[in-house]
Amino acid sequence: MKSVPFYLLIAEDTKEEVLLLKRMLSTYFADWKYRIVNDGKELMAFLSEHPAISVILLDMHLPGKDGLMLLSEIRETKEYRHIPVAGYSSSASATTVEAFLTSGGNYFFEKSLNYEQFIFAFRTLPSLIINKEVPIPTFSSVKTDRI
Repeated sequence: MKSVPFYLLIAEDTKEEVLLLKRMLSTYFADWKYRIVNDGKELMAFLSEHPAISVILLDMHLPGKDGLMLLSEIRETKEYRHIPVAGYSSSASATTVEAFLTSGGNYFFEKSLNYEQFIFAFRTLPSLIINKEVPIPTFSSVKTDRI
């Protein structure tokens, strides 16, 4: 039986984090398709062209719109509101985490986790689809950062 593709859209603006994410994804999650965008404007533009994303991962501190503002925009848009959204940050207070989760976020973790914990946190992302009644993505031609 063929497995269903997993499409991850990541909003991250820090170059070092992007390099870490790409290395981790290629090493531990080679069967995932992903796209990394640098800000909220790019994220919303990508979603408008490719709405069948499995999970969105939002950095809380992006230039322009922050993660909470983007989460609100995603949840207010009919075509995207079903997409599970995970948030992450290196400096999240309990208030930020609570605000994210009560605003419709599905999962939150800290960037400051050690590498093994970070990998474990990523392994939970597909369960956000399994544990929610959301449509499984079925598009064939999304450009990814994977070459």
